Amino acid sequence: MDIYGKAKLLGGKVSNGQILCPGPNHSSKDKSLSIKFDEQNPNEFVVNSFAGDAPIECKDYVRKTLGLPEFVPQSKHSNKKDKITMSQQHSVAPIDIQTNGDIDELLTKIERSRSVPLNNYWSYRTTDGLGVSFVVARWEDKEFRPYIYVDDKWIPKSHPTPRPIYNLDLITKNPDKSILVVEGEKCADAASELFDGIVTTWSGGANAVEMSDWTPLAQRKVCLWPDNDKPGKIAMNKLAAKLKSLGAIVSIINLDILANRHPDEHGLPDKFDIADAIEEKWDISDLKQAIKEASEPQISKPQIEPMHNQIVTISADQIKQRTVDWVWPGYIPKANLIIVAGKPGTGKTTVALSLAAIISSGGVFPDGNNASTGNVLIWSGEDGVEDTIVPRLTAAGADLKKVHMIQGKTIAGKKSKPFDPSTDMVNLIDAAKQIGNVSLLILDSIVSVVQGDSHKNAETRRSLQCVIDFAHVTNCAVIGITHLTKGTAGQDPLERVTGSLAFGALARIVLLTAKGPHTDGKNDERLITRAKSNLGPDGDGFYFEIEKAFLNLEGTTSSDTTGISTSKVRWTKPVKGSASDLLKGMEHSNTVNAPIKTNKVEVFLFEVLHKGPVLAAKVKRMAVERNISLKALDKAASNIEVIKKKIGFTEGWAWELPSEDSDFSFEKPELDQISDHDELIDSSYPSEPSQPSPPLVQSEIIYNINNIKEDREYLKENNICNSILYETHEDYQEYEEYE
Repeated sequence: MDIYGKAKLLGGKVSNGQILCPGPNHSSKDKSLSIKFDEQNPNEFVVNSFAGDAPIECKDYVRKTLGLPEFVPQSKHSNKKDKITMSQQHSVAPIDIQTNGDIDELLTKIERSRSVPLNNYWSYRTTDGLGVSFVVARWEDKEFRPYIYVDDKWIPKSHPTPRPIYNLDLITKNPDKSILVVEGEKCADAASELFDGIVTTWSGGANAVEMSDWTPLAQRKVCLWPDNDKPGKIAMNKLAAKLKSLGAIVSIINLDILANRHPDEHGLPDKFDIADAIEEKWDISDLKQAIKEASEPQISKPQIEPMHNQIVTISADQIKQRTVDWVWPGYIPKANLIIVAGKPGTGKTTVALSLAAIISSGGVFPDGNNASTGNVLIWSGEDGVEDTIVPRLTAAGADLKKVHMIQGKTIAGKKSKPFDPSTDMVNLIDAAKQIGNVSLLILDSIVSVVQGDSHKNAETRRSLQCVIDFAHVTNCAVIGITHLTKGTAGQDPLERVTGSLAFGALARIVLLTAKGPHTDGKNDERLITRAKSNLGPDGDGFYFEIEKAFLNLEGTTSSDTTGISTSKVRWTKPVKGSASDLLKGMEHSNTVNAPIKTNKVEVFLFEVLHKGPVLAAKVKRMAVERNISLKALDKAASNIEVIKKKIGFTEGWAWELPSEDSDFSFEKPELDQISDHDELIDSSYPSEPSQPSPPLVQSEIIYNINNIKEDREYLKENNICNSILYETHEDYQEYEEYE
């Protein structure tokens, strides 16, 4: 899985080579967690929580979400082949923490573990101060990592809960001194310069406050200084309740009063803490006065749930029965989800827009049924609105006043944010009610609704529930567009839908599209058929063709081929039969009549581009790494009609496979048809660390030399920078030595 796939599963985005996403138990709108993956080992990564979440908790969250193996340190006595999960470790025997670890030995290990310089470290000592329970290290890139001493060696792992608190030895030796609790070791060290008592904290960040042992503060006088953010205030509120239950006299700094002393008229900055105040050279007397003025915390009482939850039932005779309401009888039911799936180029999106046009204009469906006029909502994460969707709707005869494109979402009247179907379906209900009489919603693609892995049944069902709820509340039909899994021709039609079986299970009707063989001078014949229907008969369907259409700049149809070029559906005739037989006949004839392309470079391009656009520079680098010359790459791209487009001033050019309207049809061959074809690429990060390549023999060096020479000539002829060769040809040095 590449970094973009990981970002999608985590509900985040890619920025500067790293993922920004919500932290554990955070809102989906939050982007406080930064993740940087190791390019050599995709299972290794570093995290940084801007919300102060515990690094270990964040890493466990990332591993669980992405399905990565759980981190389990191996002792020197253990058999590395025996993989034990963390839960199994705890159930078998507790970890035996040793407190006699050598700090100098740990620092040497830390300095060798990462290329980033160490910023600081903090020792959590035993009550007598003679031993070390664990150590927290911090690097210059703000990565934190705890270490414990087990089996006579230091390992990167959190101390088992409950964890000892910071400066425990000083707290124990000074029973009469008051205590100041801050968030973070850096703050604790800074605050010790101005506080007469003992300053302590806990490890792991705001969300880990309840994982520490606070009993040493029982019956003590304790002041709490929270960070100026929501997690910090919540953490101190939880701690206040815990300390009061231990008989402590608890007070908390009033940040609102402290803000009045801040030189900035806008008050305290977000995440402001006591270390910031000291660094900004606040008047020490003001900080000490804030501690003196600390007041008793207002602890919110948890809501008490009823002792017994009751299951509600109703007898069947009390339920009013009703018939199914249809937008298109037999094919599009109201208040339900319909899946339209097909291979690229089969016309599934164009068909959906044709149906939208029929509904918006009160037209006639392919079987002759008249459509009731209704409004249509459309969201597309794949096609452009101005150059693709609206021209297709116009060519299909839609009433554009009744078609509403979902563009974004405003928050408290501020700047609009892009619409996210995985989180914003509830808000879309309100928009649909304001529009009124919405008969159809199109989501392209439906996979975008899934928060997490769309191949996992539980996650897909949970995510699709918001779509089901939208359909029921608005009494609107929802068409979700998706793809068919590659290489599944001839299999059960319903099981061919990409992703989890939940897509086909939750949809009441599943429609599949297919494309027949290409015929010179004629439009290709295509098919739409019912692979499943829970509300009536399945099978049967309609043949159709996709025709070219031209619009003038005013948006009306025109015979002028210099205008806006688009496409539209022409329904031809109904067809009877099972979905399996109809698809088999269509796809078999396509296979027989269409030549299968087995060119190695064309297969390479299909594998790299089938998931969507890829930067041209990346495609070329990957090609050169596989000893594919740039001249051969360009020729193959031309053969399969690869689309090349500029995507920005800084990003450069991107390549993508032909659109649905293209006459090009690529059937991926079985890999065993190409004897020298290794596995190409499934993601930018392999599941196992790649092994170093063996030294090149003389014949291989000569082969690569020929490619380099050919590429140099090609780049020179086409006035292209040749830096790509130096980035990717690791054997270039061997070439120089050989020459």
